[in-house]
Amino acid sequence: MLDCTYLLEILRRYYPDRESRLAGRQRFDSEYWDIVRFFGDRGLRPDRVEIVCFGEQWRHKDPLVEGFAFGIAGRLRAEGRLHDGPLTMAVCQASWDARPPRLVVCPAHYEDLAGTCFALDLPDDRFGPEARSLREYYLSRQQTRDYGSSLLCAGLGVCGMLMIGQRGYRQVLTVRRCGHLASLEDSWGPAAAGAVDWRTDCATLEELAVKSLTNEVQEELGLRSDEVTITPLAMAREICRGDKPQVFCLITTDLALEEITRRLTARMQSGGEFDRWRWLPIDAGSTALEDSGVELNHEARMNIGLLEEYLVPHP
Repeated sequence: MLDCTYLLEILRRYYPDRESRLAGRQRFDSEYWDIVRFFGDRGLRPDRVEIVCFGEQWRHKDPLVEGFAFGIAGRLRAEGRLHDGPLTMAVCQASWDARPPRLVVCPAHYEDLAGTCFALDLPDDRFGPEARSLREYYLSRQQTRDYGSSLLCAGLGVCGMLMIGQRGYRQVLTVRRCGHLASLEDSWGPAAAGAVDWRTDCATLEELAVKSLTNEVQEELGLRSDEVTITPLAMAREICRGDKPQVFCLITTDLALEEITRRLTARMQSGGEFDRWRWLPIDAGSTALEDSGVELNHEARMNIGLLEEYLVPHP
């Protein structure tokens, strides 16, 4: 239901500022926009970004999109790829230039996120002969690109690459996502990733990112909160899944490789969210984006690209 094979055409027509999308040591097209880095001389400190919670639940603005999302959610649920869970967090507004900068968020049903952002390229006659799919429909109708006017649920996500080793031989963990997941199934992604659950106990973006990813790390990798350190790297909007916002992080631990392997094996055997994993080198003389033997999805590529920038800043 996501077909990014013609993403280059989408980028050309609707996202012409390629320079702003570049990331990593090789300055590749990340397929993300509105990238706000949290490191470097010009980086924005995430501990200074206030979280403002708006209690009213996110609602659809377009009846065609709402009907489509309802049908997709039912299909995913029937396939065992969507389960009832807690409310997720949607972004209503991002004011990066405000003093202090702030992120306004509201509660949303996960099925509204999944029913729109995860099925953008599925042909559907309701969107007309010219649009053909939800992606073309929403891109051609939105006059502005701010969160508040979006026809899609801007559900906030968080992900992170687990890095081990010392300078000279550092590695990052990538996992192959199981086929039963709601999106990016059967692809090689970050070590841990997921939607941010609705919560009102976080004062800053840094606190929100750390607490949310800590939960994902414990659930998906079996590593406890006192065994990892999480460093937010950036926030950006993902083009492939409908401009949804994502916070990218670095995860580090002092656990030995043998212990991490034991935890990963246990999580995989208990029916976790991945069915394989691989360690990729990431240092000055090598990059996990090249010759890795796996085809990383865009989420993992962006996460690694930001990590490269963070580890080896540009002069």
